[in-house]
Amino acid sequence: SATDATTTNASGASAASANGLVLRAPQSGRFYHRAAPGEPAFVAVGTVVNEGQPVGLIEVMKTFTHVVYRATSSLPPRAKIAKLVSADGAEVRAGDVLLELESA
Repeated sequence: SATDATTTNASGASAASANGLVLRAPQSGRFYHRAAPGEPAFVAVGTVVNEGQPVGLIEVMKTFTHVVYRATSSLPPRAKIAKLVSADGAEVRAGDVLLELESA
């Protein structure tokens, strides 16, 4: 469950794209927008995220890991969600784009 989640730093897993800033998956697994079915999403389009804020979960073999927004050389301390690229429950590989961001 999400209560067993560990925290993964997504730093170093970001890069600029043609659409601006992106947050990439720190590891492969199933990406979730919310902590549990029926729960609100961690973020939505328009949400401003700050350093250390969870933006989703990645599940690997029933182990859930928080994906946390971290500033890097290519990501600012605050950013606004421009697009949810990976669908809720989608299989992702390490390095896949999860979110497109813009400066906040």
